[in-house]
Amino acid sequence: MEKERFALYSDRFRKRTIVVTSSHAGSGYIRMLENEGIRVWVLPSETPRVPIPAFRARCTQEKITGVYFEGGPRLIAGIMRDKNLDYLFSYRAPIILADEKGKNAYSGLKTYRLDQAIRLEKVRHRILADDQLVRGFVRYPGEMNVDEYLLGIR
Repeated sequence: MEKERFALYSDRFRKRTIVVTSSHAGSGYIRMLENEGIRVWVLPSETPRVPIPAFRARCTQEKITGVYFEGGPRLIAGIMRDKNLDYLFSYRAPIILADEKGKNAYSGLKTYRLDQAIRLEKVRHRILADDQLVRGFVRYPGEMNVDEYLLGIR
């Protein structure tokens, strides 16, 4: 059973995979990952969240120019709110989730006018089986509005 937990880290990209966490992560969890040969970056933080500016600095130091983030709406919206995302890959599956309580991927970012919208430039589209991929460089508006409650700022 224990080995099944690490199946995620067993593909051909294993040696290039780095788990990033904050100094609030449990040492047992970190030790388990490291014992499996998985690289872990523990970044100092005042909160349980990984500080994105420190993460970007570490990536620059390690000469890493591309990162895959997998998380919920708070993570992506927070990164975009702070203008820390340069290029976006957005996947869409042919699945309709009709839950009125469900959050969309960018929950917490408010756009009242089109000139406040985050835009993609040099956009590329690709069909991957039934899924669609849209990607491009992120261009932020001069003024961004956020819902502090949805982003957990309050």
